[in-house]
Amino acid sequence: MDTLWNGEPRIAINAASSSDPAQSDVSITPYMLEPGDAKTIADEVVKLLKNPPPAPEPPKPPTVDASGTWALEITYAAGKSTTHQLKLSQDGAKLTGTHSGDFVSRPATGTVSGAEVTVRSFYGEEHGDSLDFTFTGTLDGDRISGELSMAEYLGASWTATRKS
Repeated sequence: MDTLWNGEPRIAINAASSSDPAQSDVSITPYMLEPGDAKTIADEVVKLLKNPPPAPEPPKPPTVDASGTWALEITYAAGKSTTHQLKLSQDGAKLTGTHSGDFVSRPATGTVSGAEVTVRSFYGEEHGDSLDFTFTGTLDGDRISGELSMAEYLGASWTATRKS
């Protein structure tokens, strides 16, 4: 996903279509394509599959506990939201819980590698739209901060403060 986004031409895809980050599929929203774009996307995806980037580093054992209820502040390109919340339970490196936002609450899953936390929530396509959030950040005490990927809705930064 990142390789296509940072490439030329820039191609925005959704990495997976469920709340399970272990799934490996590609989602392309075709209503925004111009004539010829489908071939360009197919060519770039084939090129990437034939010559993939190096594999990421293996996860490290967790050095932090991300369990608890977290109040989020998300800073978008054109504003802020303080209505999001994560409720997380940690079992080893695995995180489970819920992500509540402005309009819906949905399951959240994630991992902890060292002090790095990744949490993903997905709201399936309902009424023609879907919401995919991938929070990545560093936990220090009762605070996590980092970057938020929202797939086709681009990115933001976020900070979470542990409430309990």
